[in-house]
Amino acid sequence: MLRKLIRHEFRATARLMPLLCLIVIALGVLAHFVLKLLDLSNLPFVVRLFLGSVIPLFVAALVAVYVVAVVVMVARFKRNVLGDEGYLTMTLPVSVHSIIWSKIIVSAVWFIAAALADAIAVWLAFFMNESVFEIIRDIWNGLMFFTGNNAWLIIEALLWLFATCFAGIVTSCLNFYAALSIGHGFSRGKMGFSVLFYFLLNSAASVLMTVVILVLSQSVLKVGVPSFGTSFAVSAMAEWRLLMGTVLGVYLVNSGIFYLLTCINLKKRLNLE
Repeated sequence: MLRKLIRHEFRATARLMPLLCLIVIALGVLAHFVLKLLDLSNLPFVVRLFLGSVIPLFVAALVAVYVVAVVVMVARFKRNVLGDEGYLTMTLPVSVHSIIWSKIIVSAVWFIAAALADAIAVWLAFFMNESVFEIIRDIWNGLMFFTGNNAWLIIEALLWLFATCFAGIVTSCLNFYAALSIGHGFSRGKMGFSVLFYFLLNSAASVLMTVVILVLSQSVLKVGVPSFGTSFAVSAMAEWRLLMGTVLGVYLVNSGIFYLLTCINLKKRLNLE
C-alpha cells in the first residue's frame, strides 16, 4: 500500500516541480551565453544592462526551486491530510505511518531533484566548456592527494555526508508536518498557529543542534592545521565520523519527536472539520 501511496503522491505533485527544474536548467544555458556576450567590449550599455539582468534572474531561480518545493510539500500535506480531501485520506485502509512516509519520501525526492537541477544549471552556466567528468576527476585526485591515496576514506566521508544531508531533509519535512498537524488542531487561526509552532519547533531543534556541536567542538574535535597524508587523513576521518555521526544522531532525535507529534495529532483528528 505504501508503494501505491507514493505513486499517487508523485502524480499529485509532478505537475510543477519537473517543469521548474527544466526552467532552471534552461536558465543555466541562457546564463552561459549571456556571460559570453558580456565579455564582448563593443556592446551598447543598454544591451549589456538587459543581458546582465538575466544573471539575477538565474540566481533567483536557483533559490526559487527550493522555495517551490517547500510550498508544494506544505500545500500537499495541508490539502490531502488536513483539508477537505483529508476526509477521504484518513478513511483509507492504510495506517497513518504509511501516509506520512509516502509524503516524506516524495518530498525528499523533489528536494534532491531541485539540488540536482541547481547543480546542472550552475555547471551549464559557468563550466559548460569543461567536461563534467574532468571536473569530477580533478576533485577526486585532490581528495586522493589529501587522504594519501586512501579511496575508502573518501567514500566513507561522502556516505556520512549524504546520510546526514538526507536526514536533514527528512527532519525538515517532519518539522513542517508536525507544525501543521498541531496548528490545525485549533478551531481558528489554523495556519497562524501552524507558523507559530513551526518556528517554535525549529528553534528548539536548532538550539539542540547548536549546543551539541559546541560541546563536541570544545571537548572532542581537535583538527588543527592540515598536513596532507595518510596519518592526518585517518585522524581527520575519525573526527569527521564523530561530527557527522553526532549531527545525524541529533537529526534522528528531532525527526523522532516531530514524527511522534505528527502521528499523535493526526490520529486525534480522524474526524476532520
